[in-house]
Amino acid sequence: MQKLRDEGALELTRNEAGDADVYTLTRQLSAQEEAVKRAWEALQKVGNQKPKTIRSLLEGYLQQRRKIDLTSPKNREHKRIISRFEKFMRFCPDVIINDTTPKLIQHSLEEMVATEERRGMAPNTVRRNLNETVAAINWAIKKYTLGWPSITMPLIDDNPNYIAKEKDVLLTSEQVQLYNAAVDADTPLAAALLVMLHCGAMATEIARLRIDEDLHLDHPLFPYISMQGGRNRATKTTARLRFVPVVFGLDLIKRRLPEAIEALAGVKEPSSKLNAELQRLLSENNNKKYTGHCLRHTFKMQTTNKLMSPEISYAIAGWSGGWINKVANQYGTAAFGENESLGTLNKELARVFNAVVESDKQRQAVHSNVVVFNGDKK
Repeated sequence: MQKLRDEGALELTRNEAGDADVYTLTRQLSAQEEAVKRAWEALQKVGNQKPKTIRSLLEGYLQQRRKIDLTSPKNREHKRIISRFEKFMRFCPDVIINDTTPKLIQHSLEEMVATEERRGMAPNTVRRNLNETVAAINWAIKKYTLGWPSITMPLIDDNPNYIAKEKDVLLTSEQVQLYNAAVDADTPLAAALLVMLHCGAMATEIARLRIDEDLHLDHPLFPYISMQGGRNRATKTTARLRFVPVVFGLDLIKRRLPEAIEALAGVKEPSSKLNAELQRLLSENNNKKYTGHCLRHTFKMQTTNKLMSPEISYAIAGWSGGWINKVANQYGTAAFGENESLGTLNKELARVFNAVVESDKQRQAVHSNVVVFNGDKK
């Protein structure tokens, strides 16, 4: 390009904004000169696309790899991911990248770990906060061919000073209380909460259910719900694709769950509505703060206390490590619905929540024994 400029084939000017060079041809270029010009322009284009600072590395990952809108995150998970990157940036200066940047990033990661350990943060939380940052930097190294060595996760020791926070759960009596309050309330959100109690589902999973495709509540033997992450299969992990038998509150769930799905699907933060409904239904226990996530912890506690096999609990709650979900999702809901696996899940879930199931049976028995009074017979 310098040779073309020296020969007067290119005239250097400034663009209208006055912040970039513009080269204008003054004569027809030869084929060889044209090839040189195209190669130079391609090189400039690649150079302009490469991130210039550490922050731009991370933002490139968020926007291109994770499809996250940085100005308006669409859900709580996206907000959480962004906040983790912002936390890392408080330890790492946003400098222009160069060959020494990997050492700076590695040092910042180690400093962040040391700080969090001094604060008494759980080791698993520290790892979770850093996992995606490390993945983002390594993605950028390959994406932009930076030629850096891979970034590694710092050593995170088990913290002997860490005391695990007690998780909020619903005891057996509170589970029965929630069931009765939900049936009495007969609201769409109450139906959604009973589904969440069945399997520890998240609010977003309820909102993504497809009414016509995922609700198999008329199954002749084992009514169930297929949690497939909606049309886009937008689940947190592949294990979250699962099938959940309905063993209590079937009438309420059949009638009102479709309304709940429609209402929650149009809400940016469906958990807020469900948290408020849960708190209202359990308002007698006003000394406790209930959230939808309590139901996931409750499922874990209940299945552990009742010695449910890990394979079955993984299958119902959508935790990684089981094979049932993989087989079921491979052959589809129809095949799974006819399979003995669904009967096994149904039987085990009823056993684990036997107190709630018993309350459900009692209510049904009372309801079926009520005779409508039509006046004295003559």
